Amino acid sequence: MPARPAASTALGDHARASDLYAHALAMWRGPALAEMTSRAIQDAAAALNVQRLLAIEGKAEADIQLGRHDEVIAMLSPASAANPLQERLCGVLMLALYRRGARAEALSVYGKGHQAVATELGLPPSLQLRRLQDLIFHDDPALWTQSPNSLLSVGSEVGHARHLRLHGAGARTGQGEAVAVA
Repeated sequence: MPARPAASTALGDHARASDLYAHALAMWRGPALAEMTSRAIQDAAAALNVQRLLAIEGKAEADIQLGRHDEVIAMLSPASAANPLQERLCGVLMLALYRRGARAEALSVYGKGHQAVATELGLPPSLQLRRLQDLIFHDDPALWTQSPNSLLSVGSEVGHARHLRLHGAGARTGQGEAVAVA
């Protein structure tokens, strides 16, 4: 993923970042190299799929800053369901739901994410995801003023570091799908 969308985000140009991410995502046609069976190709495909998830997250975060909550929800609902251990996807989806006024749905997404992490890893969700759930539960005003990145950055790093430590970078779910650990 080129750094240009991230640079646009850092400069506060969320519309440009969203457009750049949308352009990058439009080039994807499903999972990378899905029909290939070589282990080396599968590893390369997993890395490409991580980049795709990062682009989805980046676009979603830019779109939240632009108030495009319905678009974010439509984009992240299937991505989060397909990648239940991706706490950042879960958190961004929770924030979009909350900002759309669907607090109960946001808390439900947290519950599903909590269940997936507990079942697959035997651990609770990351500290930042639990903090986000608490902020939503208490209707904290920070949910309207802080960016998705500021609400989720530490939790994402903690959650992914914990997952990598337990399962390694090439960890797989029970369904044979690669788990993106960015």
